[in-house]
Amino acid sequence: MSFADHATEYTDVKTANGSVVGSVRPMNDVDFSLLWQKHAEAMELVVSQFFAARLEGGDLDFGSLISGAVRNVPDLITDVICVASDEHLADWDKVFASVSRMSIGLRIECLNTILRITSEAEGGLAKVLFLINASRPKAADAS
Repeated sequence: MSFADHATEYTDVKTANGSVVGSVRPMNDVDFSLLWQKHAEAMELVVSQFFAARLEGGDLDFGSLISGAVRNVPDLITDVICVASDEHLADWDKVFASVSRMSIGLRIECLNTILRITSEAEGGLAKVLFLINASRPKAADAS
């Protein structure tokens, strides 16, 4: 086995009636860096909500994270789904438009799947959110 033999594992996302609408993979630091570049303000909101919940001694679960994101940063959610599907490699605009037209419930299902498999790959939701924070672009030096 070598790194060149590594195959990315995808998980199917299904509608309520069981039809597969697409497949997604766990996200990584490159994905998070891209999302920071495109959605810095929205990513800042997600990270700050996480740290605020941690400071208050509460836990942030998938439901809280997803419902907050759906309400506050819908374009970020659409881009997360596009990135995790890898379908964007052929035509970003086409995939973005298709995901944008999906029902809210289906986008929530996609995001839930992405968060779950990324969390499983990284060892927990808290580790994923710390990875997201660590991939934040560094501020340019003022000197």
